[in-house]
Amino acid sequence: APKESVASKKRAEKERRAQLESIHAESQRLLRETRKASFKPIAEPVYKPISSVLEKIRLRKLEIQKMSVA
Repeated sequence: APKESVASKKRAEKERRAQLESIHAESQRLLRETRKASFKPIAEPVYKPISSVLEKIRLRKLEIQKMSVA
C-alpha cells in the first residue's frame, strides 16, 4: 500500500507540473499576442533620506537590545 501512495503522489506531482507549464505557456502566448501589454510599476519608488532609514535601524536595534535584557 505505501508504494502505491508514493506512486500516486509522483503522478499527482507530474500532473501538477504539467498544468503549471501549460498555464505558463498560455500566459506567455497571451502576452505575445497582446501588443501593448507592458507591466508598469503601480507605485513610484519612495525616495527617503538615508539618515531617516539609519535612524529607524538604530531605534530597532535599541528595541531588540531592550527585549533581550528584559
